[in-house]
Amino acid sequence: MLETLIDAGPMIALVAPKDLAHRVCKDCVATLPFPIATTWPALTEAMYFLHRSGGWRYQGFLWAFIERETIAVCNLTDAETTRTRELMERYHDTPMDLADA
Repeated sequence: MLETLIDAGPMIALVAPKDLAHRVCKDCVATLPFPIATTWPALTEAMYFLHRSGGWRYQGFLWAFIERETIAVCNLTDAETTRTRELMERYHDTPMDLADA
């Protein structure tokens, strides 16, 4: 059973040693039951920013968490996809991308 959800920001901090939250994220993740859940939109966002800050090296670190099943990538259900669209429409005047919704 998946008990913890991780967003793009903590995934980035987890693998980017120069990120200000790196140590905190590493220490926190070490205390959590595995796997930690994420979604494809959050993973995509993390990979984008990791490429910009550390290239394939940082992206490879994140892939390793997935391959070791420390992080599990979950698919959105139809209901969750519908709800995501509704949230993005409702808060269209507030910065909310797909991963945030």
